Amino acid sequence: MNSKIINILDTDGRKLEVEVITLIEIDLKKYIVYTKNEKQKNGNLIVYISKLRINDGVYSIENIESEEEWKKVKSTLGKIANK
Repeated sequence: MNSKIINILDTDGRKLEVEVITLIEIDLKKYIVYTKNEKQKNGNLIVYISKLRINDGVYSIENIESEEEWKKVKSTLGKIANK
């Protein structure tokens, strides 16, 4: 698998280097599934999901706020995982 490393600005404006797992679009909103290559104690990779904004070539992330939005994101990711 080809990994794509990008720099994003987190919700506090800090620059992070992350590996993109996938990008999805739901209701004209973009979401990023990514990792900072951190591991849990059991060795599993920690994965993050956020809203993605792209302004003038700068990637920034925002928190997913509502339960309805989370349900849509989880449902879409579930469909991708079951392919």
